[in-house]
Amino acid sequence: LVQDVRKARNLRDASEEALTTARANLEKVKAQADLGPVERTDLQEQVRDLEERVQTAREEADRLRAQSEALEEQAHLEEAAAKQARQRHIEVDEKKREWEANRKLIEESAQVYEWRFKKALAQLQRDHPERLARVKKSCQWKAAPASLRGSKD
Repeated sequence: LVQDVRKARNLRDASEEALTTARANLEKVKAQADLGPVERTDLQEQVRDLEERVQTAREEADRLRAQSEALEEQAHLEEAAAKQARQRHIEVDEKKREWEANRKLIEESAQVYEWRFKKALAQLQRDHPERLARVKKSCQWKAAPASLRGSKD
């Protein structure tokens, strides 16, 4: 029993010592945390300054987000216009190729008709020179291109 009492007393003493140490530490923390009016005012001012900075940063982020959205919309519009211009360019190129092909056919046809005309004119010159002379007098032969006249007129 005496031993149990001694153990209990030792535990009690150790607990009291731990409690005293804890109270002392608590007092130190309170003393450190207990700021004077000047320090409290400085901390409140720092808090307000930080809150203002946060608000300013949020406003700037909102402004930049809105600007980014506007630029993205403009980019989409520009891309659509560029796509439309490319499509129009393709259509124009197709028409140009079509017209060039038609022009080539017309030039080839004109060359064939000119060759046939010269051939017929040469045969007329050979077979019926008097008729050719009458035709030359009756029409404005001088107005015809030199390549068609074929002679020294």
